[in-house]
Amino acid sequence: MTDKLATTTDGAPPHDADIPTQLSPEAEHEIRQAAGDALGRSLALLLKSASSPGRKYQPWIRMAHDYYGQAVEHSGGGLAEALSAALPERFDRRRAKSVDLPWGFARALLEAAVAAATLADEPYDVDSPSVQRAIDELIATVQRAHAVGHRVSPMG
Repeated sequence: MTDKLATTTDGAPPHDADIPTQLSPEAEHEIRQAAGDALGRSLALLLKSASSPGRKYQPWIRMAHDYYGQAVEHSGGGLAEALSAALPERFDRRRAKSVDLPWGFARALLEAAVAAATLADEPYDVDSPSVQRAIDELIATVQRAHAVGHRVSPMG
């Protein structure tokens, strides 16, 4: 068995021929779309239940402290489905060596987007540049972890 965390002589991680190291443009588009849809619903729920999801000097929110689970999508949500479709070898619990659950990413994305919008003093809206950067970070994190064979769980 090869060590997927080893590096080559030039310091780059090795790549298995059967595992793509980049998301396809179609998969990235689907994940971005699903992330935007999930955030749109979640941010609307947060704004309905609170005057401001984040606070200037404490922009990070936490589930069960600042909001409840119904504000984020779960296993049947579009983001979880898009991640599972794009990276089936990562999220197939029957084949995986460790558990990585695709539905946890919606929670992490929501918390990152609220913090980013609060710190940038921008609206809690999917079209805000800071919220778009949070989606960019999600894509980069999933792609980076996939390229080196890591399992990056959003669950903490």
